[in-house]
Amino acid sequence: MALFLSNFTNKVDGQGRVSVPMSFRNTLSGSSFGGIILYRSRNPHCLEGGPREFLEKLATRLYSRTSPFDPSILSVANSILAGADELSFDPEGRVRLSDEFREYAGITSHATFAGLGPKFMIWNPEAYRTFEDAQLVKADQDLLDVPSLFKGDSA
Repeated sequence: MALFLSNFTNKVDGQGRVSVPMSFRNTLSGSSFGGIILYRSRNPHCLEGGPREFLEKLATRLYSRTSPFDPSILSVANSILAGADELSFDPEGRVRLSDEFREYAGITSHATFAGLGPKFMIWNPEAYRTFEDAQLVKADQDLLDVPSLFKGDSA
């Protein structure tokens, strides 16, 4: 399983190219696709992405819950899968973010990559700092509500 960790802020050039962090590229090296797949996150306003295998598992889980003709499945599939973009790495390890994706996420001169385990997010750096601050406060409460998360660990 892919494991994306930490966060990195990289420059976006005039053509919309951004270097994917080296540790993320290393994590993706075993993927069946030489790049990343991105889609618009519904909440918060950023991009989410990962290896092809993550999206394949997502699609399988989405369609295994009910009929593939269920209208609620259609809306989610259209939002994520139909709106996804497969981005190949160039020789320098960069991908080109479409104008539409950059506009959606408010990404201009820099982009922040935030690892979330099997997937990652790409943010406008200022928006990410605001989101991160709110999530740290929320995590204090959420960890109290999930006592079994570390149950049985010897750590």
